[in-house]
Amino acid sequence: MLDTLRADHLGVYGYERATSPNLDQFASENVLFKFAVTAAPWTPPSVAGMLSGLYPRSHSFMPPNSRDEAKAGASMLSPNVLTLPEILKAQGYATHAISPNPWITKEFGYDQGFDQFEYHPRAQAEAITKLGIKAIDRLADQKEPFFVYLHYLDPHDPYTPPSSYAKKFQGPLKSREYSAEMQRKIGLYDGEIAYMDQWLGGLFNHLKEKGLYEDCVIVVIGDHGEQFLEHGNLTHGNQVVNPELHVPLMIRTGATAQKRVVDYTVSTIDAFPTVLELVGLKAPDGYQSVSLVKDEYSSTRGGVLSEIRRKFNQRAFTSFEGKRLVIGSSNESLEVSSEDPTKNIVALLDSVKDYWEVSPLNNPELLKELQLEFSSELERSDRLKVKPVVGADVSEEQIKQLESLGYLK
Repeated sequence: MLDTLRADHLGVYGYERATSPNLDQFASENVLFKFAVTAAPWTPPSVAGMLSGLYPRSHSFMPPNSRDEAKAGASMLSPNVLTLPEILKAQGYATHAISPNPWITKEFGYDQGFDQFEYHPRAQAEAITKLGIKAIDRLADQKEPFFVYLHYLDPHDPYTPPSSYAKKFQGPLKSREYSAEMQRKIGLYDGEIAYMDQWLGGLFNHLKEKGLYEDCVIVVIGDHGEQFLEHGNLTHGNQVVNPELHVPLMIRTGATAQKRVVDYTVSTIDAFPTVLELVGLKAPDGYQSVSLVKDEYSSTRGGVLSEIRRKFNQRAFTSFEGKRLVIGSSNESLEVSSEDPTKNIVALLDSVKDYWEVSPLNNPELLKELQLEFSSELERSDRLKVKPVVGADVSEEQIKQLESLGYLK
């Protein structure tokens, strides 16, 4: 899980800089999803969706952005949400997680189903890879199937790549104009990606040397992207727009590895049923997430949901073909007068052909179609809704870690 990695900053997604030779190679040998959209453009609800197959509206974990609320007893992932590691553990898998992100911790409920859960605050890619290799080697030697979750944090703000990567990418980009300050930030961000990519290559090489790679199901996925003022904001957790929503997704399907490119819209929550199917298990019935093993599964779904309630209060429905309807607030007000997706329209977009989303569509027929699809998906989400849980025991040190990443204003 590659935190804060926007898809368009990888070579395999068309980026002009050589940030990702190892990920590009991995994608060329496996299944590449060209337009994966996150269910939420910030970490807690997005990762919860990957591990549960539920949209944030259903799993109900969209934490507050307030230091006072966190101290008083922050919300957490409900124990009533069934997670991927819980299902796998029940089927005899050993389960292990390694996280450097202060949101993805036991205190917020992410240890559900994991035999071991390691938290290493702000650890960089080298440490995550070495810890991951240690865990994988131990589990492989036990001769039982295993599930390992490795969380890489490197591209997250503040951008502090190792010195050898800090000046690797400098100057303007050909594809889009940015101010000198944004160019500097993007150069550091790209350096973080290149550093992380080096260590991901090391992880893949180790799996090959250990004789594990051929039989492994490997999911490489981003939780959200990052803005550099393309829509007036910095970092993430702001708006349901491509720089924040479009994430990388690549899957090695195991011993009978598929090699293909998928260009239709999929969701990050689809990782949940996909992994289960690839290891011969069935996902719970009635979920909105679908397995990506076969194209026909996704084609039965009209599109996917995304939502955010932090700086803005917005929801989006992105169709199978990449048309996007955005509803909610178009400014920093969190108040929305109606949950009805026929109202509070921010924009109707073609998020594939108009990637920077600067030319809203004027198409009443398409608008009506997406409104109906949107309403249907919201209703399904509400039927799956789990009651929110408050009561996470968050230490002062953890709050400081969250603040250092730009959270808890």
